[in-house]
Amino acid sequence: MDPVHRKLNAATRKALKQLPVKCLNQVDPLISEGFDQCAICIEVFKPQDLIRSLPCRCIISPGRSQAHRNSKVGRQAEAEVMKCEAVGA
Repeated sequence: MDPVHRKLNAATRKALKQLPVKCLNQVDPLISEGFDQCAICIEVFKPQDLIRSLPCRCIISPGRSQAHRNSKVGRQAEAEVMKCEAVGA
């Protein structure tokens, strides 16, 4: 991998780690506000899913779609997925 791609991958990993992670509750206000699916993979959230909040208020699920899982970013996000209890929910 060339130096430019290495820097881009490192910056992406760093940015992903800085996004807040939260465990989705069954009565979470985000769902009632219309944020009921991942902004990237478009899968519908389920209770106990881990979500990351983007600065634009979109929410994503780390590594859920097959296409996202096949990317380096998706594999990294999938490797970091934790149980809800680990996030304090």
